[in-house]
Amino acid sequence: MKIFFIKEKSAAAVKPAGILSVLMLFFMVLPAGINASEFRGIFNSIIPTDGNFDFPRTVMELSALADPQLNVNVELSRIETMAGEIKKRLRPNASGAEAVYGINEYIYGVMGFRFDEHANEYIFKKTVNPASVDMKNYESLRIVMRERQGICVSLSMLY
Repeated sequence: MKIFFIKEKSAAAVKPAGILSVLMLFFMVLPAGINASEFRGIFNSIIPTDGNFDFPRTVMELSALADPQLNVNVELSRIETMAGEIKKRLRPNASGAEAVYGINEYIYGVMGFRFDEHANEYIFKKTVNPASVDMKNYESLRIVMRERQGICVSLSMLY
């Protein structure tokens, strides 16, 4: 069983993590005003070529592109603390389903993270005035960690 907060150091982790990184491009970084060419250069400098992929660090570094106030090491420390708490709560031979339940219970129950319905209304262009919503509040992992609310893609980064 793996706790997904823990650093992955294998080439096998690159493909799924790369997919999530691309999702971050569309949902978090490009709306922040970084063009695709700038992103490509920065992305290539963040993603290692030797197959050693540190998913949490890469996610934080990508989020820092959209939020320059994000301190990568501070946020990684917060995530490592959360991972440690989750590991304490899980039995050593927990099944995958038990691990998911334990992670969900900690993130949503103990820590109180939640999806913000207001953002959902904005995303689907319902009743909210787009000028009144600052999507950075849902996209910056620093703000998501502080406010304990976000949109699906930002909350999924906690896993």
